[in-house]
Amino acid sequence: MGSSIFGTPITVATLRAMPEYQGSNSISQKDRAKVALEKMNAEGKAMDARNFLEKLQTRFAGSGDVSTMCMIYNATGETMTFVIARDWKGRVCESAYPMIVANGQWGVFLHGQYYNQDKNSRAGIVYSALNNQGNEKHWFMGFSNSTQGSYNQVYVEIREPGHYEQPESKGIWQALDTKLSKGNLVHQEKEGGGFICASIGNTAEPVFEAIMTLPEAK
Repeated sequence: MGSSIFGTPITVATLRAMPEYQGSNSISQKDRAKVALEKMNAEGKAMDARNFLEKLQTRFAGSGDVSTMCMIYNATGETMTFVIARDWKGRVCESAYPMIVANGQWGVFLHGQYYNQDKNSRAGIVYSALNNQGNEKHWFMGFSNSTQGSYNQVYVEIREPGHYEQPESKGIWQALDTKLSKGNLVHQEKEGGGFICASIGNTAEPVFEAIMTLPEAK
């Protein structure tokens, strides 16, 4: 487990230890997703993740610099894995994009502007996870944090595997950049057998939070 991952994975064994699931013959992905969603803040993991990011931020964010504390929670009932990312503005600071996030865990990273460059932190990240039919989907989450606009923005969506890895000439990432520019402080989508929601604060050092789960777990 890397230092940017917080929480104990919620597995079949976790549920079997709970009174409501003892004696159950079948514990499904949807069951694990539901429990993970209920335990987003269990064991202080959300606070631990936030404290980790705030310490990173104090080291990397100078006076007036723009940085984004990013928190991604997996409540899909299965493990999610990193696929690809695009840094439109800025870069990841020290702690890289989390590669593997188990069900019931927070994966976090700090994203900030380049030193002495535009005051922008803008990126899109894609993770692979299973939907409510047990099929792989690619889940996109994007954020924009800038002092140049009236408010920060987020955008999310769920697509088929390989969608975001197409050649640059296909214009997939240009289209995402445009959609993000039209985004708001909060965005959610229920599609492809999954549910993803994201939000961002409207400051120069906000928290970006994204939650991946199943429609039935909500």
